Amino acid sequence: MWSAPEQSSAARFPAAGDPDWYVSGFAEGAEQLHGKSAVVDENVGSGRVVLFGFDPNYRAFTNGTAKLLFNAITGPKTANAPRAAAAPVAMPAAPTSDRMVISVRPDAADEVQRLIAERGGTADVVHGPNVVRFRVDLGGMNADEHPWGRRLADEAAALGRDVVAISLP
Repeated sequence: MWSAPEQSSAARFPAAGDPDWYVSGFAEGAEQLHGKSAVVDENVGSGRVVLFGFDPNYRAFTNGTAKLLFNAITGPKTANAPRAAAAPVAMPAAPTSDRMVISVRPDAADEVQRLIAERGGTADVVHGPNVVRFRVDLGGMNADEHPWGRRLADEAAALGRDVVAISLP
């Protein structure tokens, strides 16, 4: 669940007690949506970003939100939409090289560091706001040629949802 400033909210969920509030079927936690942003529209650079707090094309079934989605994709930049408050944070790009790159959420960084250290491996570590990248030195070999490269990739992948990406040379 998220909320946005009033000027950024293109649409909000109805307030508690509003007669327009309707839930069809089972909806656990629906009361937490009352009055929160459903759609946010902000100008960023020369374009715009539209965020949905729900899936506007759920099973291509929800006719009421089709126009919202269509306008988000094809509509013009809104003249009175606020500019995004924060400048985008540039994450250093993972260079293409002979290194394996393991990108994980910060919560999994210690575990990846442990997996690398167990093997006596070395890695350059790049910390971003939401991702930690490990550029693992495989000594010029690809992961399949390296004695433990493939195994490291497999064990890192087993960390599940905390893994953002794994790139093998």
